[in-house]
Amino acid sequence: MILALLGISALAIFDAWFTRRQFKIFGPKVELNPSIKWLVKHFGEMQGILVGVMAPTVSGVVLCYAEGLDKTVLVWLGMRLCLALHQIKFLVSFQKKVKLLQKSRDS
Repeated sequence: MILALLGISALAIFDAWFTRRQFKIFGPKVELNPSIKWLVKHFGEMQGILVGVMAPTVSGVVLCYAEGLDKTVLVWLGMRLCLALHQIKFLVSFQKKVKLLQKSRDS
């Protein structure tokens, strides 16, 4: 269970990094989560993203560990993995589109 909770935390850190990166590139309109948009608007980019992504993760990890919710932790880990894979897939496809645009512009 400890390894799964550490995995959830690591994936949440990746999510926060990726979200911040997207904010820097595209601005706040790219974010779908309204609570993160609100937090960024009121507390700034870095603080809003950290609070919006990490606060629910930390509270959930503490709750799951305290209550011994093994199956819940595994489901949550699976959801975090799916989210990370989706974000990586988006990043790769976006980079391919940028390269294609650069090639068409250069030729």
